[in-house]
Formats: sequence, C-alpha cells, structure tokens
Amino acid sequence: MNNHPSKEDIQALLRDYSIEVTPKAARDIGDFNRWLKPATQVYVTFLPGSSVEDTIETASVLKQQGMRPVPHLALRSIESEAQLRKVLGRLNDLEIKDILLIAGALSQSKGPYYSVQKMLQDGLLEEYDFTGIGFAGHPEGSPDIARDDLRYAEIFKQLYTAEHPRKYWFVTQFCFAVEPVIAWQNQLFERNVTLPLRVGIAGLATVATLVKHAKACGIGPSMSYLLKNNRGLRHLMSTSAPDEIIMQLAGFCAAEPQHRITGLHFYPLGGFARTMEWIHAVEAGRFEWKKEGFNVY
Repeated sequence: MNNHPSKEDIQALLRDYSIEVTPKAARDIGDFNRWLKPATQVYVTFLPGSSVEDTIETASVLKQQGMRPVPHLALRSIESEAQLRKVLGRLNDLEIKDILLIAGALSQSKGPYYSVQKMLQDGLLEEYDFTGIGFAGHPEGSPDIARDDLRYAEIFKQLYTAEHPRKYWFVTQFCFAVEPVIAWQNQLFERNVTLPLRVGIAGLATVATLVKHAKACGIGPSMSYLLKNNRGLRHLMSTSAPDEIIMQLAGFCAAEPQHRITGLHFYPLGGFARTMEWIHAVEAGRFEWKKEGFNVY
C-alpha cells in the first residue's frame, strides 16, 4: 500500500470503532464510562464452555452503563430451539437491539443449529425485535469452516438481508496486514456482496499473545507478516501496536471512495486499558509518523 493518509484520515477511521470483551474482562473493567463514549458498541463473547447467561448479564450491565452491547450468539453452543427462543426473548426484554450471529468454534453442534444459515432459514429471527445483526467475516478463512462454505454463506446472508430489512454488517477476525482485507472486499464485490465491513484489529499485546490467538483463529498471511516484522525470540515478549495496518487501511479508504469499510473493531486480547489509552492518544492526534506506521505519545 503506497497511499499515505493524513492524520485526519486515520482519526476518521477510528471515529466509530467498536470493541470486544469477555464477561470476565467486563467484570474486571467495571464502569466502561471511564473508557468509552456513550453508545459505543461493545461486543460480548459467548465462548465454548462458557454460559450464555454470562453473556446476557454482561450485555445487560453494559446497556445500563449507556453502552450499545452486541452479545455474541454462538449457535453451535445452543442446545435446542427452546433455549434459543429463551435467549432471544431475554435480549428483547432487556431492549438490546444488536446481536452478532456466529456458528461458534465447537466442532460438533450441541443442538439443531450448526450454522447461521440454518437459523436464518428457519425464520425464527423475524419474531424478535432486533435492529442490527452482525455476521462474522473471514478474510483469511476459518479453521472451523471450509472456504467454499464460507463464500456460499456470504452470498446467502446478502440475499437474506435483501428480504428482511434491518441494519446488517460483517465484522472480521483481526488481521495484521491490509492485503487480505482488501482482497476479501474485492471478492465480495465480484459476487455482489455489499454489506458494510467492520475490520478486526488486535489491540496492544505481546507478540507471543498475538501469535497464540492468531493460530486459534486460523489467521495465515497476516501472522506471517507479524512474525516477519518481529524477528527473533527476544521480540516475542515485546508489545505490538496496530499502527501499520490502521495507517494502511486509512490510506486505502481515502483513495477508494467505493470501499465498504465503515469502522474498526478492536480485540484487546487482555490488554483493554493499554489498548484504550492508545486509541485515545490517536483520537487526540498525539501521534507522529515513523518509517512505517506511526508512534503515539
């Protein structure tokens, strides 16, 4: 990427970011108003082995704090249609308006919902009052889903959204290089998939932590880029910041007015406070260019 963005381009890209937390991390953070503007989208995980009740309760607390919670609904962890209806009903009762629909990382489904497509085909979602539905995006593929199945699912979701008007978007895995994101967006365009894209960004974390999470998510070329730029074992415990990919994405968005990237989605990966301090510095313009990317101060 040769397009060099302005400071304003980078700040514009960060204007509408969202962030992800686990229920445990949310309890440790406490009051999100210390860190986030009102109505910030905060995604709440529903990981294998965890309880959906924790996800719902965390979303409820976030809403009370003035945030806009986006609870994950990992369908392979749902045991029955009755349980799914109960979860959706509780979220409606709490007036939580956005959800993220994902298949989840389980290799075997606990109930009838192996995929998001299966749930959408059943028509059950139309019985509930959600205004925003997010779908998982996979620029570099997924360890749990075959690539052809992923591409078919993207087209299916586009067709579904045309018949059931709401606000929809893709939110991606975190990436370390911009090229897979741009290539994926172009592939979507070629297949007439035009949903808005929210690009996943890893927050501040050690290189070792990033590598561990990247392997679990099936991230390929991006991880190679990360390791290439952090050679040697002594770099594994150094902290990596996402300045280079954000700079590249901002340059791409400034140069390509037809892009579908509407914001960034941060994965703190355990470093919530450090990540938020870094974001606030960028928002305030407290950064300066370096050879590649930028440094915050």
